[in-house]
Amino acid sequence: MIEGKRLFNLPEEKPAFSEWFVTVDIKEWLGAEDIQTVVFSAICEDDGTDASSTILDGAKNTYTGSYLKPFVKAGQPGYTYRVEMRVTTTQGSKEVWYVRFDVADYYRSTNMGVALDAVLYE
Repeated sequence: MIEGKRLFNLPEEKPAFSEWFVTVDIKEWLGAEDIQTVVFSAICEDDGTDASSTILDGAKNTYTGSYLKPFVKAGQPGYTYRVEMRVTTTQGSKEVWYVRFDVADYYRSTNMGVALDAVLYE
């Protein structure tokens, strides 16, 4: 197993109204193994509450090949959220990755006209 980055901070605030996939490539960690399961969840870092149903669209969260793809929606402006992705491989290896982002009002976003599809690599 490699020792690499497990927490990714998105460089752009997410406009509260936007919805998008975040793509995390875990190819180096997987090696010859395949993803068997991924459990997606989210918390609000400001108050510690479970934000999974608010932030994530469970029907659209997915993984394919070496990519983890949580589908991020909604969010309260001014709050910070952390998505957790718990991976188990076909060989029984387990690891957790995190994506952290801030939510802004639409008028505060510097990129409000473009949906963000962030591709994060270790």
